[in-house]
Amino acid sequence: MTDRSDKTTAVILAGAVAKGAFEAGVLDVLASRDAKVTTVVGTSAGALNATLYAAGVALGREDDAARRLVELWGRRASFAGFYSPAPLGLLGQGGLSTMKRVRALLRRQLDEMFEGSVGAQAPVELRLVVTRLEGRVSLMADGTEGTTYEEVVGFDQSDLADPSRRDEIAAAAAASASFPGLFTPLALSGLGRCLDGGIVNNTPIKEALSDPEVERVVVVVPHPARAPGKDHHTLLGLLLHLGDIVAHERLFRDLKVARDVNAALERLEALGLKPKQLDAVYNALYTKRPRPIEIVEVRPSEHLEGTVFCGFFCPKLRKDYVTAGREQAERVL
Repeated sequence: MTDRSDKTTAVILAGAVAKGAFEAGVLDVLASRDAKVTTVVGTSAGALNATLYAAGVALGREDDAARRLVELWGRRASFAGFYSPAPLGLLGQGGLSTMKRVRALLRRQLDEMFEGSVGAQAPVELRLVVTRLEGRVSLMADGTEGTTYEEVVGFDQSDLADPSRRDEIAAAAAASASFPGLFTPLALSGLGRCLDGGIVNNTPIKEALSDPEVERVVVVVPHPARAPGKDHHTLLGLLLHLGDIVAHERLFRDLKVARDVNAALERLEALGLKPKQLDAVYNALYTKRPRPIEIVEVRPSEHLEGTVFCGFFCPKLRKDYVTAGREQAERVL
Protein backbone atom coordinates (compact mmCIF):
# COMPACT_ATOMS: atom_id res chain seq x y z
CA MET A 1 0.00 0.00 0.00
CA THR A 2 1.68 3.20 -1.18
CA ASP A 3 1.15 6.90 -0.46
CA ARG A 4 -0.61 5.91 2.72
CA SER A 5 -1.55 9.21 4.29
CA ASP A 6 -2.97 11.13 1.36
CA LYS A 7 -5.63 8.71 0.08
CA THR A 8 -9.06 8.50 1.65
CA THR A 9 -9.54 4.83 2.48
CA ALA A 10 -12.53 2.56 2.95
CA VAL A 11 -12.13 -0.69 4.89
CA ILE A 12 -14.39 -3.61 3.93
CA LEU A 13 -14.71 -6.37 6.54
CA ALA A 14 -16.28 -9.57 5.23
CA GLY A 15 -18.24 -12.18 7.13
CA ALA A 16 -16.67 -15.46 8.21
CA VAL A 17 -18.25 -16.34 11.60
CA ALA A 18 -15.38 -17.32 13.98
CA LYS A 19 -12.76 -16.59 11.31
CA GLY A 20 -13.57 -12.94 11.91
CA ALA A 21 -10.62 -13.18 14.29
CA PHE A 22 -8.38 -12.98 11.19
CA GLU A 23 -9.76 -9.48 10.59
CA ALA A 24 -8.84 -8.41 14.12
CA GLY A 25 -5.22 -9.29 13.34
CA VAL A 26 -5.35 -7.29 10.12
CA LEU A 27 -6.87 -4.28 11.86
CA ASP A 28 -4.16 -4.45 14.52
CA VAL A 29 -1.59 -3.84 11.78
CA LEU A 30 -3.71 -1.32 9.85
CA ALA A 31 -4.06 0.75 13.04
CA SER A 32 -0.29 1.23 13.08
CA ARG A 33 -0.25 2.56 9.52
CA ASP A 34 -0.92 6.16 8.58
CA ALA A 35 -4.08 5.29 6.67
CA LYS A 36 -6.73 7.97 6.27
CA VAL A 37 -9.77 5.77 6.93
CA THR A 38 -13.07 7.56 6.32
CA THR A 39 -15.43 4.61 5.78
CA VAL A 40 -15.73 1.23 7.50
CA VAL A 41 -18.15 -1.33 6.04
CA GLY A 42 -18.95 -4.62 7.75
CA THR A 43 -21.19 -7.59 7.27
CA SER A 44 -21.82 -10.62 9.49
CA ALA A 45 -18.83 -11.12 11.85
CA GLY A 46 -17.17 -8.23 10.02
CA ALA A 47 -19.92 -5.94 11.34
CA LEU A 48 -18.76 -6.54 14.92
CA ASN A 49 -15.19 -5.66 13.96
CA ALA A 50 -16.32 -2.68 11.88
CA THR A 51 -18.32 -1.14 14.72
CA LEU A 52 -15.45 -0.99 17.20
CA TYR A 53 -12.87 -0.02 14.58
CA ALA A 54 -15.07 2.84 13.33
CA ALA A 55 -15.33 4.05 16.93
CA GLY A 56 -11.53 3.97 17.11
CA VAL A 57 -11.30 6.03 13.92
CA ALA A 58 -13.79 8.57 15.28
CA LEU A 59 -11.71 8.94 18.45
CA GLY A 60 -8.37 8.91 16.67
CA ARG A 61 -7.54 5.77 18.66
CA GLU A 62 -7.54 2.97 16.11
CA ASP A 63 -4.86 1.16 18.11
CA ASP A 64 -7.19 0.97 21.13
CA ALA A 65 -10.01 -0.42 18.98
CA ALA A 66 -7.72 -3.03 17.41
CA ARG A 67 -6.37 -4.06 20.83
CA ARG A 68 -9.90 -4.54 22.13
CA LEU A 69 -10.85 -6.64 19.11
CA VAL A 70 -7.81 -8.88 19.47
CA GLU A 71 -8.61 -9.39 23.15
CA LEU A 72 -12.31 -10.04 22.53
CA TRP A 73 -11.66 -12.61 19.82
CA GLY A 74 -8.99 -14.27 21.90
CA ARG A 75 -10.89 -14.52 25.19
CA ARG A 76 -14.60 -13.86 24.69
CA ALA A 77 -15.64 -15.07 21.24
CA SER A 78 -16.73 -18.57 22.23
CA PHE A 79 -20.19 -19.97 21.72
CA ALA A 80 -20.50 -20.37 25.50
CA GLY A 81 -19.62 -16.69 25.92
CA PHE A 82 -22.22 -15.61 23.36
CA TYR A 83 -24.92 -18.16 24.18
CA SER A 84 -28.18 -16.77 25.49
CA PRO A 85 -30.86 -19.48 25.09
CA ALA A 86 -33.83 -18.58 22.91
CA PRO A 87 -37.29 -19.71 24.07
CA LEU A 88 -38.09 -23.05 22.38
CA GLY A 89 -34.91 -22.72 20.31
CA LEU A 90 -35.22 -23.35 16.58
CA LEU A 91 -38.93 -24.15 16.88
CA GLY A 92 -39.72 -20.94 18.76
CA GLN A 93 -37.71 -17.96 17.55
CA GLY A 94 -35.73 -19.59 14.75
CA GLY A 95 -32.36 -19.92 16.48
CA LEU A 96 -30.55 -21.64 19.33
CA SER A 97 -29.47 -18.37 20.94
CA THR A 98 -30.47 -14.73 21.01
CA MET A 99 -27.89 -11.99 20.40
CA LYS A 100 -28.52 -10.47 23.83
CA ARG A 101 -24.97 -11.02 25.10
CA VAL A 102 -23.31 -9.89 21.87
CA ARG A 103 -25.40 -6.74 21.78
CA ALA A 104 -24.63 -5.92 25.43
CA LEU A 105 -20.92 -6.59 24.88
CA LEU A 106 -20.76 -4.19 21.93
CA ARG A 107 -22.65 -1.50 23.82
CA ARG A 108 -20.33 -1.85 26.80
CA GLN A 109 -17.22 -1.64 24.60
CA LEU A 110 -18.50 1.51 22.87
CA ASP A 111 -19.28 3.14 26.20
CA GLU A 112 -15.81 2.33 27.52
CA MET A 113 -14.11 3.68 24.42
CA PHE A 114 -15.92 7.02 24.58
CA GLU A 115 -15.76 7.36 28.36
CA GLY A 116 -14.13 10.65 29.27
CA SER A 117 -13.88 11.84 25.66
CA VAL A 118 -15.28 15.17 24.52
CA GLY A 119 -16.79 13.55 21.43
CA ALA A 120 -15.63 12.36 18.05
CA GLN A 121 -12.32 13.72 16.77
CA ALA A 122 -12.46 12.53 13.14
CA PRO A 123 -15.19 11.94 10.54
CA VAL A 124 -16.05 8.33 9.74
CA GLU A 125 -18.93 6.49 8.08
CA LEU A 126 -19.97 3.13 9.53
CA ARG A 127 -22.10 0.96 7.24
CA LEU A 128 -23.52 -2.37 8.37
CA VAL A 129 -25.23 -4.83 6.03
CA VAL A 130 -28.24 -6.81 7.28
CA THR A 131 -30.71 -9.17 5.65
CA ARG A 132 -34.21 -7.77 6.03
CA LEU A 133 -36.55 -10.77 6.27
CA GLU A 134 -39.61 -8.87 5.06
CA GLY A 135 -37.76 -7.37 2.12
CA ARG A 136 -38.69 -4.07 0.53
CA VAL A 137 -39.72 -2.91 -2.92
CA SER A 138 -37.00 -1.01 -4.76
CA LEU A 139 -36.86 0.66 -8.15
CA MET A 140 -34.28 -0.30 -10.76
CA ALA A 141 -32.64 2.19 -13.14
CA ASP A 142 -35.41 1.78 -15.74
CA GLY A 143 -38.19 2.22 -13.17
CA THR A 144 -38.97 -1.49 -12.86
CA GLU A 145 -39.97 -2.63 -9.39
CA GLY A 146 -38.28 -5.48 -7.57
CA THR A 147 -37.90 -6.83 -4.06
CA THR A 148 -34.56 -6.60 -2.28
CA TYR A 149 -33.62 -8.11 1.07
CA GLU A 150 -30.33 -6.27 1.47
CA GLU A 151 -30.36 -3.27 3.79
CA VAL A 152 -27.42 -1.06 4.72
CA VAL A 153 -27.71 0.67 8.09
CA GLY A 154 -25.50 3.76 8.25
CA PHE A 155 -24.04 5.73 11.14
CA ASP A 156 -21.39 8.44 11.47
CA GLN A 157 -19.01 9.74 14.12
CA SER A 158 -21.71 11.82 15.83
CA ASP A 159 -23.89 8.71 16.24
CA LEU A 160 -21.01 6.75 17.74
CA ALA A 161 -20.29 9.58 20.18
CA ASP A 162 -23.95 9.86 21.19
CA PRO A 163 -24.84 7.47 24.08
CA SER A 164 -28.50 7.53 23.04
CA ARG A 165 -27.63 6.02 19.62
CA ARG A 166 -25.32 3.25 20.80
CA ASP A 167 -28.06 0.72 21.52
CA GLU A 168 -29.22 1.13 17.93
CA ILE A 169 -25.66 0.73 16.62
CA ALA A 170 -25.03 -2.36 18.74
CA ALA A 171 -28.36 -3.85 17.64
CA ALA A 172 -27.56 -3.32 13.94
CA ALA A 173 -24.13 -4.93 14.31
CA ALA A 174 -25.59 -7.85 16.27
CA ALA A 175 -28.32 -8.35 13.66
CA SER A 176 -25.72 -8.38 10.89
CA ALA A 177 -23.84 -11.14 12.75
CA SER A 178 -26.93 -13.27 13.51
CA PHE A 179 -25.97 -16.44 11.65
CA PRO A 180 -29.25 -18.20 10.68
CA GLY A 181 -30.17 -21.14 12.86
CA LEU A 182 -27.41 -20.38 15.35
CA PHE A 183 -28.85 -17.01 16.41
CA THR A 184 -32.40 -15.66 16.28
CA PRO A 185 -33.38 -12.75 14.02
CA LEU A 186 -33.18 -9.35 15.69
CA ALA A 187 -35.82 -6.65 15.23
CA LEU A 188 -34.44 -3.29 14.09
CA SER A 189 -36.42 -0.05 14.16
CA GLY A 190 -38.13 0.57 10.83
CA LEU A 191 -36.78 -2.64 9.27
CA GLY A 192 -38.48 -5.44 11.15
CA ARG A 193 -36.67 -8.70 11.85
CA CYS A 194 -33.18 -8.93 10.39
CA LEU A 195 -30.53 -11.63 10.05
CA ASP A 196 -26.93 -12.14 8.99
CA GLY A 197 -25.88 -9.62 6.35
CA GLY A 198 -23.61 -12.23 4.80
CA ILE A 199 -26.69 -13.93 3.35
CA VAL A 200 -27.23 -11.10 0.87
CA ASN A 201 -23.75 -9.58 0.63
CA ASN A 202 -20.76 -11.13 2.35
CA THR A 203 -18.20 -8.64 0.99
CA PRO A 204 -19.99 -5.30 0.35
CA ILE A 205 -17.34 -3.64 -1.81
CA LYS A 206 -19.86 -1.55 -3.73
CA GLU A 207 -20.72 0.31 -0.53
CA ALA A 208 -17.24 1.82 -0.77
CA LEU A 209 -17.06 2.15 -4.55
CA SER A 210 -20.22 4.27 -4.53
CA ASP A 211 -18.57 6.85 -2.26
CA PRO A 212 -17.10 9.62 -4.46
CA GLU A 213 -14.54 10.54 -1.79
CA VAL A 214 -12.95 7.10 -1.46
CA GLU A 215 -9.66 6.63 -3.33
CA ARG A 216 -8.52 3.32 -1.85
CA VAL A 217 -10.44 0.23 -0.75
CA VAL A 218 -8.86 -2.23 1.68
CA VAL A 219 -10.78 -5.52 1.45
CA VAL A 220 -10.27 -7.93 4.36
CA VAL A 221 -11.48 -11.47 3.68
CA PRO A 222 -10.64 -14.52 5.85
CA HIS A 223 -10.60 -16.79 2.78
CA PRO A 224 -7.79 -17.22 0.23
CA ALA A 225 -8.23 -15.91 -3.30
CA ARG A 226 -8.01 -19.44 -4.68
CA ALA A 227 -10.54 -21.63 -2.91
CA PRO A 228 -9.55 -25.27 -2.32
CA GLY A 229 -11.19 -27.57 -4.84
CA LYS A 230 -12.78 -30.13 -2.54
CA ASP A 231 -15.62 -32.54 -3.16
CA HIS A 232 -17.98 -32.52 -0.17
CA HIS A 233 -19.82 -35.75 0.54
CA THR A 234 -21.74 -34.87 3.72
CA LEU A 235 -24.80 -32.63 3.87
CA LEU A 236 -23.17 -30.25 6.37
CA GLY A 237 -20.00 -30.08 4.29
CA LEU A 238 -22.01 -29.38 1.16
CA LEU A 239 -24.04 -26.61 2.84
CA LEU A 240 -20.90 -24.93 4.16
CA HIS A 241 -19.30 -25.20 0.73
CA LEU A 242 -22.36 -23.65 -0.93
CA GLY A 243 -22.08 -20.74 1.51
CA ASP A 244 -18.44 -20.32 0.51
CA ILE A 245 -19.41 -20.41 -3.18
CA VAL A 246 -21.95 -17.60 -2.74
CA ALA A 247 -19.44 -15.45 -0.84
CA HIS A 248 -16.56 -16.09 -3.25
CA GLU A 249 -18.64 -15.56 -6.38
CA ARG A 250 -20.03 -12.15 -5.39
CA LEU A 251 -16.61 -11.00 -4.20
CA PHE A 252 -15.05 -12.19 -7.47
CA ARG A 253 -17.61 -10.29 -9.54
CA ASP A 254 -17.36 -7.07 -7.53
CA LEU A 255 -13.56 -7.10 -7.67
CA LYS A 256 -13.65 -7.87 -11.39
CA VAL A 257 -16.00 -4.96 -12.10
CA ALA A 258 -13.81 -2.56 -10.10
CA ARG A 259 -10.61 -3.70 -11.78
CA ASP A 260 -12.23 -3.70 -15.24
CA VAL A 261 -13.23 -0.06 -14.70
CA ASN A 262 -9.68 0.80 -13.61
CA ALA A 263 -8.25 -0.88 -16.72
CA ALA A 264 -10.75 0.86 -19.01
CA LEU A 265 -9.91 4.26 -17.51
CA GLU A 266 -6.20 3.64 -18.08
CA ARG A 267 -6.84 2.75 -21.74
CA LEU A 268 -9.01 5.84 -22.27
CA GLU A 269 -6.44 8.16 -20.71
CA ALA A 270 -3.74 6.60 -22.93
CA LEU A 271 -5.63 7.56 -26.10
CA GLY A 272 -4.51 11.17 -25.71
CA LEU A 273 -7.98 12.62 -26.29
CA LYS A 274 -8.72 16.25 -25.60
CA PRO A 275 -10.65 16.96 -22.37
CA LYS A 276 -13.96 17.60 -24.16
CA GLN A 277 -13.57 14.43 -26.22
CA LEU A 278 -12.76 12.42 -23.11
CA ASP A 279 -15.81 13.84 -21.33
CA ALA A 280 -17.99 12.83 -24.28
CA VAL A 281 -16.70 9.26 -24.10
CA TYR A 282 -17.32 9.07 -20.35
CA ASN A 283 -20.85 10.42 -20.78
CA ALA A 284 -21.59 7.84 -23.45
CA LEU A 285 -20.25 4.89 -21.44
CA TYR A 286 -21.18 5.72 -17.85
CA THR A 287 -24.12 7.30 -16.01
CA LYS A 288 -21.57 9.19 -13.93
CA ARG A 289 -17.87 9.65 -14.48
CA PRO A 290 -15.93 6.86 -12.73
CA ARG A 291 -12.55 7.33 -11.12
CA PRO A 292 -9.71 4.88 -10.57
CA ILE A 293 -9.64 3.29 -7.14
CA GLU A 294 -6.71 1.46 -5.57
CA ILE A 295 -7.85 -1.96 -4.38
CA VAL A 296 -5.85 -3.70 -1.66
CA GLU A 297 -6.84 -7.26 -0.70
CA VAL A 298 -5.75 -8.69 2.63
CA ARG A 299 -6.60 -12.37 2.76
CA PRO A 300 -4.79 -15.54 3.85
CA SER A 301 -2.51 -17.13 1.28
CA GLU A 302 -3.83 -20.55 2.30
CA HIS A 303 -7.09 -21.88 3.69
CA LEU A 304 -7.36 -21.19 7.44
CA GLU A 305 -7.62 -24.38 9.47
CA GLY A 306 -11.08 -25.56 10.50
CA THR A 307 -14.60 -24.60 9.46
CA VAL A 308 -16.05 -21.16 10.13
CA PHE A 309 -17.53 -22.54 13.39
CA CYS A 310 -14.54 -24.41 14.84
CA GLY A 311 -13.02 -21.29 16.36
CA PHE A 312 -16.04 -20.84 18.64
CA PHE A 313 -14.96 -23.98 20.51
CA CYS A 314 -11.17 -23.60 20.32
CA PRO A 315 -9.45 -20.46 21.72
CA LYS A 316 -6.10 -21.53 20.25
CA LEU A 317 -7.63 -21.60 16.77
CA ARG A 318 -8.96 -18.06 17.19
CA LYS A 319 -5.53 -16.86 18.33
CA ASP A 320 -4.01 -18.58 15.29
CA TYR A 321 -6.45 -16.67 13.09
CA VAL A 322 -5.42 -13.37 14.70
CA THR A 323 -1.76 -14.23 14.13
CA ALA A 324 -2.45 -15.15 10.50
CA GLY A 325 -4.21 -11.81 10.01
CA ARG A 326 -1.28 -9.88 11.45
CA GLU A 327 1.26 -11.75 9.32
CA GLN A 328 -0.68 -11.30 6.09
CA ALA A 329 -1.33 -7.62 6.80
CA GLU A 330 2.38 -7.04 7.43
CA ARG A 331 3.11 -8.53 3.99
CA VAL A 332 0.39 -6.63 2.13
CA LEU A 333 0.21 -3.28 3.93
